[in-house]
Amino acid sequence: MAVKTLGQVKRETKKPVAPPSTTGPIKTLPFEVEVFKKVEAGDDNLRIERTPTGIAIFLSEDLTIKINRLDPYEVTGIQANEYDAEFGELVRVDPTAGAFPVNLPSAADNAGRGITVWNVSDSSEDVTVTPDGSETINGAATYVLAAARGQATFVSDGENWLASPPV
Repeated sequence: MAVKTLGQVKRETKKPVAPPSTTGPIKTLPFEVEVFKKVEAGDDNLRIERTPTGIAIFLSEDLTIKINRLDPYEVTGIQANEYDAEFGELVRVDPTAGAFPVNLPSAADNAGRGITVWNVSDSSEDVTVTPDGSETINGAATYVLAAARGQATFVSDGENWLASPPV
């Protein structure tokens, strides 16, 4: 993470950038954040850190501001067969014709990134969500979405998957 000081404004971004000629947000995919604070003499309390889901701004011992990114979901067409999900997808499934799996990508090194699987039908046939390799979902080998119109969100902790709602 780089820190640029532009006059009396301290700006922190994910990558070094040239000082902008105009004001505006700095694009640092997959989220946009712009933070400005007047730098005062002896202002040692200001600290900005990147978190798995955004940034945290520590202004003092008693005041912290957290900014979480909200990645827009890529909405898939309705899936009725085995599907390999990708990060940031809202996977719409219809198991009316029978049970099938949705495969998650590797959770490794992807902390904070997620996928939502949503049954858009009245069918209660199983949709089995399967992690990559030996990874787990809430400590289990798979997660079964069996409720009609049910949904679950899967978020990587950097090693395995966490699911909400838990089974």
